[in-house]
Amino acid sequence: WVTIDPSLKSYMLTGLPDWLANTEWGFLPAVTVAILAGGTAALLLGVVLMRMKETAMAMSTMALLVMAHGIYNNWGAVTRGTEGIYALPVRTNIWIAFAAAALAVLVALAFKYSHVGLRLQASRDDSLSAQTVGVSVVRVRMAAWVLSAMVSAGAGSIWAQYNLAMAPGQFYWAQVLSVLSML
Repeated sequence: WVTIDPSLKSYMLTGLPDWLANTEWGFLPAVTVAILAGGTAALLLGVVLMRMKETAMAMSTMALLVMAHGIYNNWGAVTRGTEGIYALPVRTNIWIAFAAAALAVLVALAFKYSHVGLRLQASRDDSLSAQTVGVSVVRVRMAAWVLSAMVSAGAGSIWAQYNLAMAPGQFYWAQVLSVLSML
């Protein structure tokens, strides 16, 4: 939304607030805002989700996918519904995408071997034992959840600035089930 030309937004996305409808940012500000928005949303959702057991948390994240898809699929004035958003500026090339992917891998590795990452691995293997030795399972899972959302939001922003258009259907069951089967 922050990268599209305001003259296009005036008739294409009529439900945007004025500050967003009149905004057009470049590549780095758009990616930065996406990362911060993703982290903020994850922090707000994580307050509830991180207190659940593993199975309930997995089911809740799938429920979040269904709710997000429903909102984006039906909020025509802001997302254009099933038609999707078009006229996204192409500001990414293969080298920018490669650099961003390499940075994401470095961030993931740094997190994995950090103090918090090692505690997260302990909580994954046996959360009760991890709690017994002083690991705050909720906090380390929250840190991973927020970091994951921030990396995903940055990747989504870069992806959007590589493609000319996107629609909610691109991120629903077929893709999710493919990713889950790979995992």
